[in-house]
Amino acid sequence: PFEVSVSEIAAWDAAVRAQPTDLMKVWGVDDILRARAENRVGLIYGFQNAAQVGDDLGRIDVFADLGVRVIQLTYNPANHLGDGAMAPENRGVTPFGREVIERLNANRIMVDLSHSGERTCLEAAEASTRPISINHTGCRAVADLPRNKTDAELRLVASRGGFVGIYF
Repeated sequence: PFEVSVSEIAAWDAAVRAQPTDLMKVWGVDDILRARAENRVGLIYGFQNAAQVGDDLGRIDVFADLGVRVIQLTYNPANHLGDGAMAPENRGVTPFGREVIERLNANRIMVDLSHSGERTCLEAAEASTRPISINHTGCRAVADLPRNKTDAELRLVASRGGFVGIYF
């Protein structure tokens, strides 16, 4: 996953270079504002799982230098960082997952908990020293599905300065 991800980043960087009047790579908030002002599409690089990190925290530094700004800790199943929404054990964040969160924070990469299990979400939101996101989820109070977030998860993210994106 690491090599493929680096290759994909290079491909998107090439697309941005090929279409500079339409596209721009987003490194920070100023770029989002500039993209809007210039009527360009701002691309925020992110991963919907942390498999690309493997067991090497240094890869987080590499991805930060390549412009990755959002990394989701888990997808639906469990991984070596924590349990996803479909992992029945709901074990929470692993010790290595805590190290990853710390390194993501240090690199100003947003921790995304969209597909995390409930305990993983709550523990990761507490462990993070920076605001986190659940950038795509539903409300479990409205639709009782494992992928949807509980009121406790939604409130914790908001109380720590993060944001939640709700899908239909």
